[in-house]
Amino acid sequence: MSVEGMNSWDRRTLVESMAASVVALGSLAVSPSSAMVPYNLACLLDLPPVPKDCVRIYLCRHGQTENNRLGKVQGARVDPPINYNGLDEAKRLGTALDKLKDKCPSLIYHSNLRRSSETAKTVSRIIQDDDKPISLIELSSIREVDFGSVAEGKPLSDARGGMLRTFGSWAAGFVAERGDGGGESGREVMERIASSLRFLVKEANENGGSVIAISHSKFNRVLLAVMEDKPLIQGAAIQQANCCINVLDLKRDGSTTTLGPKCNLLGGPLSNAPDDFSLQIPVGKVVRVNEKRHLENLEFS
Repeated sequence: MSVEGMNSWDRRTLVESMAASVVALGSLAVSPSSAMVPYNLACLLDLPPVPKDCVRIYLCRHGQTENNRLGKVQGARVDPPINYNGLDEAKRLGTALDKLKDKCPSLIYHSNLRRSSETAKTVSRIIQDDDKPISLIELSSIREVDFGSVAEGKPLSDARGGMLRTFGSWAAGFVAERGDGGGESGREVMERIASSLRFLVKEANENGGSVIAISHSKFNRVLLAVMEDKPLIQGAAIQQANCCINVLDLKRDGSTTTLGPKCNLLGGPLSNAPDDFSLQIPVGKVVRVNEKRHLENLEFS
């Protein structure tokens, strides 16, 4: 039977299966390179110049936690601090950003979760100087995706199946689906991503043309897929190392583009998204994804 001849349930099953395969690949643990490659704290200096009509968002992930090290889900409901490895990563992140000199942002947004706020504080201590006070601001809308109480705190091997089913449903356009035990719907996640991006554009435009946002792995993956209107099942496989850096250049005038129910993000023509699905996304492009050269050869305990 061709894909076009499938009913909605068969299409859903197919896309969920595809999503499971892709997400499983994307969720494999990626450890720092064992090869003796010199770390590059100047890794952001080879970025292209920011277009005059754009602002720049440095979207980062928080430092490692014990849950990360042990392969346990933490999500939005489990709130551990960063560990010693995470502190070292955050210091490297701060030093890489500090190499931007006068182009380094003075405004850092973090989520309401400790791992994000602690990473932000560590970064701020490094990039701050007497002539450049740093503002740390909580922005709860960039918190991690909430997959529900069933997944949170469990070993990833136990929770993966339920999380993949939820993610697969979203990828097929079933954006009202929630994880077992509650959690957010796909629509809620994508809407807060869209509103967060619009807010960060405004803040960057009013504060020197750039900001830092320290968020979380699954949130970042969905955001990057949204920005590029990339199928969510591909976005799920985007690597996001602890304290990696993603770079987005977005139009400073606040202009947006609309992702509708048949967007590539949700399966294109085969999407099951409701007719009223609509996301207003800032116009711009993703310049860099998962920059981690500044993290090479960290000696983890």
